[in-house]
Amino acid sequence: MIDIENLIFTKIADMLRHEYPAINITGEFVNEPSSFPHVSIIMTDSTTIKNSIDGSSDYECSALRFEVNVYSNLKSGKKAQAKSIANMIDREFRNMNFVRVALLPMPNLAESGIYRMTGRYSGCCDGETFFRR
Repeated sequence: MIDIENLIFTKIADMLRHEYPAINITGEFVNEPSSFPHVSIIMTDSTTIKNSIDGSSDYECSALRFEVNVYSNLKSGKKAQAKSIANMIDREFRNMNFVRVALLPMPNLAESGIYRMTGRYSGCCDGETFFRR
């Protein structure tokens, strides 16, 4: 299995911490973050690309999917802050040849004072190089 979740997480987390030093970033889904702004970056799928299997039954490329959740609880400007963070993440995924599948606001039923955006990205990787599909 090609598992580059830590590589992606670290690349995005480092970029976000440069702009938002107090940001809370996790690799797991969190229903109620303990501090804000909060971002979760999760690899949700890793599928072998059929025509990348060679004669030895090894595969050379996987289709990957990531889900990102961005949370903000500012009294004023929480939507703007969440969008700004989501745009930074989007730019970083694009730089790695990932394609945005979705980016949308999500209702936070547990706490209406928290604004949440969810993004989903897909791409292909051989373990080192990211390919555009």
